[in-house]
Amino acid sequence: MSSFRTRRSVLPGFGLQGWFGPWLQEHNIQIVFAVPGIVLATIFVTVPFGAEDGESTRLFFLIAAIDDRAHLYALARLTRVVCGETLEALLQAPTAAELIAIIRSREAQIDAAPAAPSVAAN
Repeated sequence: MSSFRTRRSVLPGFGLQGWFGPWLQEHNIQIVFAVPGIVLATIFVTVPFGAEDGESTRLFFLIAAIDDRAHLYALARLTRVVCGETLEALLQAPTAAELIAIIRSREAQIDAAPAAPSVAAN
């Protein structure tokens, strides 16, 4: 089961059925929502956050969880999903539907892979 199930109308102010829905549609702005509270946003203009590699940011994830454990689980899962070629594909995706397809494909790969052996505590 996917941990990033998409929703189009989750937040009352920003979903397609929300207060800004008509404006978002008029300006062809697509927002992808996911459970458990992960929001993915891409922007056309990069934002310089002063990263060590000097690269500006175009892809943003917001994680909203009910407790620390859920937040860390979502962050760990997100880290596995968004890496390497997947990150590049997300940056190049032209539509929200393509973003969803990329994330679902990567999650299927992760779910199909054998679990790593656990490290026993000494």
